[in-house]
Amino acid sequence: NLHSGGFAHIFRPYRWSDDEAAHESVKHSALKRIEGIFEAVEERLVGVYAVGGSFTAVEPYLFVFYRWGMEVKFDMKAKFPKYTALVENLVQREAAKAVIRAEGIDGSW
Repeated sequence: NLHSGGFAHIFRPYRWSDDEAAHESVKHSALKRIEGIFEAVEERLVGVYAVGGSFTAVEPYLFVFYRWGMEVKFDMKAKFPKYTALVENLVQREAAKAVIRAEGIDGSW
């Protein structure tokens, strides 16, 4: 999955190996896993909602991972345009705008 099987390996590689020399390999493997999952998300998206035709808890969940994808330098807009459209739709919601402001989140997606 994206969290424990992907980003956790990037953000905390020491949890999977005590050998510091192995940390880059752990991160590299995780990036490949994450990219594959992002590709699966992209492939399955039909519109701006992840499940059916309306907003669910899945969109904010995917938003977190989209931002993390940007943080680890995936070109999210170019490589995952449907996923980007979902995020762009989400951030237009008043509740999302309020959270983004309150959390001081950089609005570049």
